[in-house]
Amino acid sequence: MPSRRRARGFPGGAGTTRAPSTRTDRGVVAVEMALLLPVLIMLIFMIIDFGRAFNAQLRLNEAARQGVRTAVLTQPPADPQTAAADIMTTALGGLAVADPGAVEPCAGTAAQARATVVYDFQGTLFNRTLIGQAVMQCPT
Repeated sequence: MPSRRRARGFPGGAGTTRAPSTRTDRGVVAVEMALLLPVLIMLIFMIIDFGRAFNAQLRLNEAARQGVRTAVLTQPPADPQTAAADIMTTALGGLAVADPGAVEPCAGTAAQARATVVYDFQGTLFNRTLIGQAVMQCPT
């Protein structure tokens, strides 16, 4: 006598049974999405802001490094601070920094030159002051 069992994979066959839905299950997916969607969107914006802040920090450090290098290599008839400030402004690219930075060139008995660039980062979810610094040995 042949079995009345249906083949697997066909509607109503073995392995496709599902608990019957009740009226209390309606709208659960919509509620879950309404609760999780704002969290996911905020997480995406945080990732984007972190990437922008990290990029700005790298640019600040690079600008400070180029500025201090220029200050160390600039010979005395030229003003090392002005030359370093010009280089740092160029290296910052599109970052709107009010003051290109403070440069302490090699002067007197100073063993190191320093450059500092400060930038107020305005993010979507957070604001932060970023500082790029560089130090280089003065030639002897």
